[in-house]
Amino acid sequence: MSAVDDGATDVDAQTPTTPRDRRLTATGLLGDAARRAGRSPVLLLPFLVAGLVLAGVDYLRVRDPVPVQVTPYSLSEGFTVRASLYPTGTSRTTTALDALVDLKLQYLAWVVGLELLSVLAVVVAGGVVVARVTDVPLSVGSVVRYGAFVVALAAVPSVNFSGASAVVGLVLLVPAYYVSVRLFALPALLIRGDGFRTAARRSWTLVAGIGWSVFGLLVALGVVYSLSALVPVVGPALSTTVAGTLHAVALGLLVDRARSGLNAAGASNATTNPANPSD
Repeated sequence: MSAVDDGATDVDAQTPTTPRDRRLTATGLLGDAARRAGRSPVLLLPFLVAGLVLAGVDYLRVRDPVPVQVTPYSLSEGFTVRASLYPTGTSRTTTALDALVDLKLQYLAWVVGLELLSVLAVVVAGGVVVARVTDVPLSVGSVVRYGAFVVALAAVPSVNFSGASAVVGLVLLVPAYYVSVRLFALPALLIRGDGFRTAARRSWTLVAGIGWSVFGLLVALGVVYSLSALVPVVGPALSTTVAGTLHAVALGLLVDRARSGLNAAGASNATTNPANPSD
């Protein structure tokens, strides 16, 4: 039985009953992630490679005939916190969907190929780092499931609310962030080998009781993504390398520590309420 299967009963059947672990706070997770990456710089390599791949894709996009949107990443353009549910990268360019209309087959294949290359770089980087932090082998199946999750999220269109509709947007934002927080551990659980439904259920259980910490971690990581992208010339690559790595390491630490807390709670309950020998 795999390490993932061994923890299934603990995660699914128990709820946290131990005092809140200081290592599960937003500052604790982010600080420990930075220290872990500092002690083991090899953790930075996957997202460094991903950052270089994304930079190369940006270079190719601005030189091909298909129209692209270029993000300047400058304080003069405003500052936006880039919260993400999975460890991601930062690109300067994006291809609008309307630019794909009536494209010749060779150009369409070129655009799709660049998009897939960008996604693959980020997915592999996230998978390698999370697997290393949680000390589990990385399988092709887990990478495929994690990649499908990333593609599904990337396919969700962004919606902008302005004027009177901003109130509606604010109302919708609250449940959206609540679900995002409760599913924050899902990417790491997919990488550990869980299926989609199992990973979602376990993530919902793991995050119970530490939702505000996870929300704070999401916001803090979003600030790191955005601030590092502002560095001239190398901003997007730096954002991918630093923020992407911190996100993946913090994600792995969260899952390991939350699972340990659940296991400790289960052991404590078993000691306090021993089974009846006659059962």
